[in-house]
Amino acid sequence: MMHLKNGDPEPSINPARYTLFAYGFCPFCERVRLTLSFHKIDYDLILVSLLIKPDWLVKYSPMGKVPLLIHHGEKLLESDLIMRFIDELHGEKTSLMTVCGIENFQKAAELAKKFFGPGHSILYETDLNESDVVQFYEACSELENSLKSKYFTGDQLSLADLVLFPLIDYFEVILSVIHNIELDHVHELKMSDALNEANKWPNLVNYLTTMRQESFVVNIRKSTRIKAKYASSKRAGCPNPEIQ
Repeated sequence: MMHLKNGDPEPSINPARYTLFAYGFCPFCERVRLTLSFHKIDYDLILVSLLIKPDWLVKYSPMGKVPLLIHHGEKLLESDLIMRFIDELHGEKTSLMTVCGIENFQKAAELAKKFFGPGHSILYETDLNESDVVQFYEACSELENSLKSKYFTGDQLSLADLVLFPLIDYFEVILSVIHNIELDHVHELKMSDALNEANKWPNLVNYLTTMRQESFVVNIRKSTRIKAKYASSKRAGCPNPEIQ
């Protein structure tokens, strides 16, 4: 599916269906897509370019932001709010929030922010800032101390995992920029890898491996190699969301 850009015709929207406006390499959009995928909620996906935004996008999102979920004319922005809305659709019995509670959900969101703040700068800025690297490593260490079970709050998947994982899934891509690793050598780390990072943060590496194997994640997630290619194209000034 291609990203719609300025000049492309406005897509038709079925008000009776859930419609998600998203960007293919936005981890905040991925949060929402994973929540929809886990709950097996059918929806229409509209990918939009954030570099050359369609002029009709402001009709739905005045600030031109995604993710945006629309249903029966109602609009929801902000990934965490959309996630919570989706998670409540089928009641408490299937709710992932009931597993972790709001406090752990917010804690996971804060850890994701600490990780992706400096991580975003490392990924996409042309010059590597040493202070960003220090903050990134500190965030990795904090995650290592927080991820002591299979999932964020224990042995059961929760909404905290879905708010955390999409942002920290850029772990190896960020490391590849720090260490100036060639694109062809960027891959998902496993504990069998003889790399310092795998040994330094084993809980983090194991957690990423666990989440990447979840069936509802496999259908949505882009590989680490593809993420690295996109980050490289963006650093070069030509972000290509259609990259394969």
